[in-house]
Amino acid sequence: MTKNLIKLSFVSTILTIIYFSVGYSFEDAITGFTIKGVKFEPSNVIIDPNIIDYLEVNDWTPVIIRLHGDSGISYTLDIKENKVIYNRRAEFFEEAERTVLSTLSDEDLKFKSKFSSSNGFSGYVSLAGLEKLMKNPQVREIVSDYIEVKAFLSESIPLINADKVWNVEIDGNNITGIGQTICVIDTGVNSSHPGLAGKILAEACFCDSGEENGTGCCPDGNYEQFGDGSALDDEGHGTHVAGIVAANGSLKGVAFNANIVAVKVLDYNGTAHKNSDITDAIEWCTSNAETYNISVISMNFGTASLFDSNCDATYGEWYNATIGAITQGIFVDAATGNNGNVTHIAAPACITNVTSVGAVYDANIGDDVSWYYYGNYICTDSTTYADKVTCFSNRNNMTDVFAPGSEINSTIINGSYGPMSGTSMAAPHVAGLTALMKQANNSLTPADIESIIIRTG
Repeated sequence: MTKNLIKLSFVSTILTIIYFSVGYSFEDAITGFTIKGVKFEPSNVIIDPNIIDYLEVNDWTPVIIRLHGDSGISYTLDIKENKVIYNRRAEFFEEAERTVLSTLSDEDLKFKSKFSSSNGFSGYVSLAGLEKLMKNPQVREIVSDYIEVKAFLSESIPLINADKVWNVEIDGNNITGIGQTICVIDTGVNSSHPGLAGKILAEACFCDSGEENGTGCCPDGNYEQFGDGSALDDEGHGTHVAGIVAANGSLKGVAFNANIVAVKVLDYNGTAHKNSDITDAIEWCTSNAETYNISVISMNFGTASLFDSNCDATYGEWYNATIGAITQGIFVDAATGNNGNVTHIAAPACITNVTSVGAVYDANIGDDVSWYYYGNYICTDSTTYADKVTCFSNRNNMTDVFAPGSEINSTIINGSYGPMSGTSMAAPHVAGLTALMKQANNSLTPADIESIIIRTG
């Protein structure tokens, strides 16, 4: 028996982040260089060599500008206090960002976004803009914002005992996710699906097409969009993920009375192009957590590069954004990836304090089950049974939990139901379970929840 992780109808997706070139050293770039005959003198600003290469043949290139200076304001163990601290840190960063931006004209930089959890901002820089930034003492590092992102791709509910929890009553309400909201960062959602109707509290989109002029892949054609319809799913993966979390139709999700906030970062091909889009999405969920009672952020994507230790330094903006969420009591999970690697996992699952989720079978689906991704063979499981780790699931000693991720039946984009497989089907189970736990005891911290899930299985 063979199984495809990528199918035309039911796409089990895997986020792949690939820089245009690899093996370069940022440190090598501070010795001086030339672009289109313009000589750049040695500078203390570290520059990504990809920027040099790209500006040789283009007028603009997308960048993340990282600035010197930490706010000096540290998070505490108090979640309420951390919400205030997050805003104070954001104000400090905004002032530094505004100071640098004031030195740049529209011919220097096409501004995209300022970060709230990191000292820096994103945009499209020209050769003239790069010259100014390289001479600015407030600039620490300039890196390419280019990524290429492909989206990871019913017995699973009783396997994690969610249906037993539904019958438990606290304060007159059954534990079904009432009052909880999960922020799903993905391809968007089909809000008119019968299983999701009325459950989408808010929508946002951060989707830059990757074109030189910064055109967007949000529904209205821009790279940012907010309000109804802004996270319209034109690929299908996000709708399936949202259903696993909270569908309430002929099939029920893990927390079927919870709500969804949908944030679109992947386009109609299941592709994202900018690191900053994902950072902006995490920060938007955090900034709007009180408005929509967001208790969980679920990310079902991962890098092509795999890690056997934490990847905080490699993905600094993602690390800062997730820490900003977690310290305010928001549980953050991510899929480990579908490469079948038994020693390494993908980012953001490898980021410290992000709960990493691998996949297990939810039932016996037969013997000699082979898995393929885009036609490439991954692995074969000679036997399958409930709770067996799927051979395609990345896992190592950083993998926190495993959840059902094989042939999971959920909402699909055309308004019906269908199966998908992958670690990106496993992570939403954990997100839904977290919503149930938060309804039962809202004082639980992300660390408490992860510890309980690991301890009780």
